[in-house]
Amino acid sequence: QRPKTVFVYLNDVAEGGETRFPKLGVQLKPIKGCAAMWDNLLESGEMDWRTKHQGMPPKNGVKYAMNCFICKTLRGAANEWPGYENTGFTMDEWWSRSSVGVREIRVLSLRALAEAHLPQTELCRTSEELAQQGAATCSEQNQDDEVRGISMIEICSTPFFGIVPNFFEADEAAFLLAACSRADSSRWSPARGDPEKGTSEVLPLPEAAPAYAEVVAERLAELLEVDVGLVETPFIERFLPGQFTFERHAGPLRRFSMIAYLNEVPVGCEDGVTDFKHATFQFRPDLQGAALIFSNLSAADGKADHRLRQTEMPIAEVTRYHLV
Repeated sequence: QRPKTVFVYLNDVAEGGETRFPKLGVQLKPIKGCAAMWDNLLESGEMDWRTKHQGMPPKNGVKYAMNCFICKTLRGAANEWPGYENTGFTMDEWWSRSSVGVREIRVLSLRALAEAHLPQTELCRTSEELAQQGAATCSEQNQDDEVRGISMIEICSTPFFGIVPNFFEADEAAFLLAACSRADSSRWSPARGDPEKGTSEVLPLPEAAPAYAEVVAERLAELLEVDVGLVETPFIERFLPGQFTFERHAGPLRRFSMIAYLNEVPVGCEDGVTDFKHATFQFRPDLQGAALIFSNLSAADGKADHRLRQTEMPIAEVTRYHLV
């Protein structure tokens, strides 16, 4: 639907920030007021995958640019899926045939959602507060989840998104972060095989904190009401400054995925969100220990729901740690 792209650079970037075309061996340096234009289709009308490109992060500062698309279909044309013209089978209202569409991206703060649904006493309790209620401390790694009051808040049913405000207590998250810092760098491995799709790194949870692997599996199984044997071995995923993952999907054999945030992204870091742009949701990880749970499959036919492609943008401000 987009035969041509015009990409306009709005500011100069001293270092980094190139538009990179890996399959062509070309990268373009941002120069204020200049524009790059390329064809997205071959003469046959098929996709020209050579124009698949990356926006590299600037070494310092911010890069501003404007995307312009030249489309096949006039604005206001019938809102039908490509290949389903004149069938009455229409796209969602937020989609436009002339572009990816004027879409309402809903940016949801995990902290604000938690505070709206739970009393303050349920949020980020310390080990001393747990002890006063008769629960074990975090160092024992076996709290009674019923005492902890672990619960899931459903955000959306189709596709399914739910958040667990206190999947980890603050002390538990701190314990896991300390375990990550002690792990030798050689134990971290690439999360994805293709560096064009992601550069984050993972460490199996049993290697970082063996006693927590079963705890995580049991909590997740209880929340989703599934057999604990269906929960795969958790990993800790690390995003060093500048690292990212792009449109990752867990595939058709994994019904649910979870991301538990071991640290918070600083206030004001606009790119520090977990982005599901095809489902029009972004989640801001501003509550340490909170978890996001989502379904990878369509409720209609049980097949992979590709709206649930997850992106974590590269940011410079902080190293992010997720448990997945």
